[in-house]
Amino acid sequence: LGGIFATPGTARAYANPADSYNYAPANYLMVPQKRWTLGGYGEYEVTDGINLYGEVNFINNQVVNQLAATPIGQQVNVNLLNPQICGGPNAYISATTCAALTTIAANQLAARNAAIAAGRTAPFGSVAAGTGTVPAISAGIVRLTANYRVTQIANRLNTDDRNSFRVLGGTRGKITDDLNYDLYYMYSRTKNSQTQIGNVSRSAFAANVANGTCNIFGPDQLSDACIEAVSIGAQNQETSTLQVASGSISGTAFTSPWATSAVGFAIGAEWRKMKADFNPDTLLSSGDVVGFNAGDPTSGSYDVKEIFGEVRLPIIQDSFINRLELNGAARYSDYSLAAVGGVWTYAVGAELAPIRDITFRGQYQRAVRAPNVGELFGGQSVGFPPATDPCALASAATNPTVRALCIATGVPAPAVGTAALQPNAQIEGTFGGNPNLQEEVGDTYTVGVVLRPSFIPRLNIAVDYYDIKVDNAIAAAGGGVAGILNLCYNVIQDAASPVCQAINRDPSGIISGNQFVVEANNANLASLRAKGVDFQVDYTQPLNFGLLGANSRLSFFFLGSYTEENSFTPVVGVDEVVQCAGRFGLNCDDPTPRYKWSTRLSWMDGPLTTSLRWRHQNAVRDDDDDSDFIVERLPSYDVFDLAFSVTPDDRLTLNLGVNNLFDKRPPIIGDNQEQANTYPGTFDVLGREYFISANVRF
Repeated sequence: LGGIFATPGTARAYANPADSYNYAPANYLMVPQKRWTLGGYGEYEVTDGINLYGEVNFINNQVVNQLAATPIGQQVNVNLLNPQICGGPNAYISATTCAALTTIAANQLAARNAAIAAGRTAPFGSVAAGTGTVPAISAGIVRLTANYRVTQIANRLNTDDRNSFRVLGGTRGKITDDLNYDLYYMYSRTKNSQTQIGNVSRSAFAANVANGTCNIFGPDQLSDACIEAVSIGAQNQETSTLQVASGSISGTAFTSPWATSAVGFAIGAEWRKMKADFNPDTLLSSGDVVGFNAGDPTSGSYDVKEIFGEVRLPIIQDSFINRLELNGAARYSDYSLAAVGGVWTYAVGAELAPIRDITFRGQYQRAVRAPNVGELFGGQSVGFPPATDPCALASAATNPTVRALCIATGVPAPAVGTAALQPNAQIEGTFGGNPNLQEEVGDTYTVGVVLRPSFIPRLNIAVDYYDIKVDNAIAAAGGGVAGILNLCYNVIQDAASPVCQAINRDPSGIISGNQFVVEANNANLASLRAKGVDFQVDYTQPLNFGLLGANSRLSFFFLGSYTEENSFTPVVGVDEVVQCAGRFGLNCDDPTPRYKWSTRLSWMDGPLTTSLRWRHQNAVRDDDDDSDFIVERLPSYDVFDLAFSVTPDDRLTLNLGVNNLFDKRPPIIGDNQEQANTYPGTFDVLGREYFISANVRF
């Protein structure tokens, strides 16, 4: 079990991780991008109180992404009676390996015949028709699982060409001295054309391995005829539109006896319609493509009608206390989606300044997010996220509960606890829409204080505590592939549960293609929670000297945050909460440090501004306490940037500088990483980077 043909034609035991394929060097960490934008705005006063206005925008965005050569992971039949494969003078397989596979083939055939004689479902395909692209075995045919990188075919290249335009027209003006109106209609459309090369046809691969055209028994053994037979390109197209019609009236009303400013308010109504289509070619939609993710066609739309209002109520200003102000807002939304229907959102808040130097503030907000078109109507698509199969860990063989569960969910008993059970760090998952999704519901509480001490002019300090909870969260069921595997084998531990039923293994070869697929369609099963404190400090100090002017200024700015909690509950009601504050890894993904900040020191001297920025993230540790990875802790990470801005006159500004001034390298991690043994979304993978730009105003 788990043999590798490191030497063409001769198998030996698979060694993990020494024999693993390193896909990282070929993958783009930062994708190249070209963007063109064109826009215009115009306004015309027809008469007093009627101002017509319009906006037009067009954007073309081109992105190219490259991934390593296509990984094949599927079952194939090998004809050992074909002398080109086994027994001939230049056979693909050595005599020793041929004898071993012949014994396996005989055992497989005997098992199938015994099952048929006993009236059970025959393993390795049915006699009459076979199953899918892998026909039933017969005498001299051995069923194998091929894990093969087609490195003789070019790396996978995906090109996205996205065109988007937006038009808006409206009218606004005064109704009275205290009332204003604004009416507009907006239409936007985005079309994305995607072209893929480097893909492989799953069915063609199986057929050409079976007939001997493709030699998979060694690295880089594919013939030109094989490459031509299995190589395919693919393309798809995505189109989305958004229409908005909105109208509002805003203005001021009465004034509180203790205030100097009047009550401000706004009321209005809005209609929106969202529509999206995803049209893959027949190869992608059939699931026959191996390389880039396949997907079914998607099409859907919905609309929403809303009424809204908000109010700002100054109660006390410059009286026995400095200021007391209340605010509130409410919105009713009626969705055409039956599972959502009519929903309310609202917010209330207050600000209290006993004296001018200090302001206390607090806010509560109820928010909802309706599912988008893709989440609702998206067809089945395939992805390969990083995940760990608990049944492939050595501990699974010694844990009776986990071992029994692995066998119950389709793992052959001899394979439990063997690394060869999971030869790839990525596990195939299927993802798709759910038309019965409901809205997400979020509650946010914030309290804070703003200090502007009169005895220290130009100093501003703001501290805010936040507590955010999202219920009914829309996410891949169970938190995705990694979450489903963890919940099934380590938490729920019931093969009959819906979570474990989402894991589809193929121990006997009945199913063609990959042996291991996890279904993770969208569901309203999760909840999110985030709590923490945000800090902001800014201070400016005038200086009585300057190099380019008589005077200059020194400015300090600090923006930081402390994360008390950042948690994710994949399935509400199941005692499994993923805590991500101060963590990183396969469950939490990108690092979430407890403390992080960005601070900038700027010197403004005449037309020249010089600034030094410091970006800091605290240390984090792996999110899986039950597994030992190569790297369990990432140290704190600090990056410095230097920038210059020169404004010789009002029409021209020049900017230049260096990001990552000291060429700080990203931490190198291991299996518990996003890509290339690190997290490119968090850490700088490019190193020292120079930039220059100019802004010209006519």
